[in-house]
Parts: sequence; C-alpha cells; structure tokens
Amino acid sequence: MRLAHAWVVNYIFSEVQHCLLLVNPPQLHSNLKFVHLFRRETKLISEVEYYLTNLISAEMFIIDVSAHSLSMEESEFQKHMESARLATQVSVASPSSSQGLPTYARANQEETDMAGSRFPFMDSETESLTPGEVKQLHDLYKRVVTRYTLFSEALRKLSIDEDHLLNSMHDP
Repeated sequence: MRLAHAWVVNYIFSEVQHCLLLVNPPQLHSNLKFVHLFRRETKLISEVEYYLTNLISAEMFIIDVSAHSLSMEESEFQKHMESARLATQVSVASPSSSQGLPTYARANQEETDMAGSRFPFMDSETESLTPGEVKQLHDLYKRVVTRYTLFSEALRKLSIDEDHLLNSMHDP
C-alpha cells in the first residue's frame, strides 16, 4: 500500500508541474508568496496545505530546472529550451483564433495578443491594414460585442439602468 501511495504523490506532483507549465498563470510567484506570508495557520491544514506545498514545490522545480535535475545532457537540454523559446515567440507573433480553447487558455491568449498594446489598431489607418489584421480586428470586434451583450443582459437582470450606470462613472 505504501508504494501505491508514493506513486500517487509523484503523479500528482508531476501533474501540478504540467498544469503550471501549460497555464502559466500570471504573477504565480507573488500570489504563492502572498498566501505563504499571510495565510491563517489554523485554516492551512491537511489537504489545503498539501496542495499549497505541491504548488510551491512545482514552482520551485520549474524555476530551478536544469539538465542535471532532469538527468539529461546539457546540450540536449539547451536545444529543448531554445525550441520552447522559439515556439513561444512564434505563437506571440502570429495571432490565432481562440475559439475551442479552454477558458484559461483564452484568457492567457488575450493577454498575449494585447501584450504590445491594449488597443492594437487604435492608431492604424484603414488602408494600411493587411487581410490578417482585418481578420484579427474582426475577431476583437466580435469579442467586444459578445462581452457588451453579456454585460447588458447582466445589468438588465439586476435591474440597473445602463445609461445611469455609465453617467455615474463619469460624475466625480
């Protein structure tokens, strides 16, 4: 039974590492540090403490990863790291549709798409847009309309007048 328990623990730890690498949550280190510094000791017991410990350990492993820690040759490790860097640069340079991606991936992609500017086409002239940029602009427009529609429906359900809300935001 002890061997099975050790396997499960190692499996969970490797899955936590894998998830952190895939999701790449923003400000992970500062969030974990905040929880570690300001946690309530009486609440951080048992399963919650186990998960926090796994998250911190996985983060430290990812930060300190090296060829030696993975038991591989330094040249092979550097080759894999370089290909990962190039893949990241290519994915940032070529925007793609986020449909079909899980919510966390869509949110991460939206942050990546907007990395250069919050409004990438604000200063662009219509004639200077490429067909790819027009498609990207159209996708952004669809997202804005969808969010606006959902926001309006939520306000309606809450019986809040949209114009009143917008005017109150401009009044000091």
